[in-house]
Amino acid sequence: RSTLFPYTTLFRSDAPAAPEGTDTTHFSVVDAQGNIVSATLSINIPFGSGFVPPGTG
Repeated sequence: RSTLFPYTTLFRSDAPAAPEGTDTTHFSVVDAQGNIVSATLSINIPFGSGFVPPGTG
């Protein structure tokens, strides 16, 4: 996969990133072998309570 989709050219951007929100987080990880994993976590309505227990983040 890394041969088909070279990371250094595929994801290059000079544009600034969008401001971070407070309700949903998404991240993707790609390793040198081209393995990919991603996760989206949301604590906002309608998919969550919007509550974060003290001491957990």
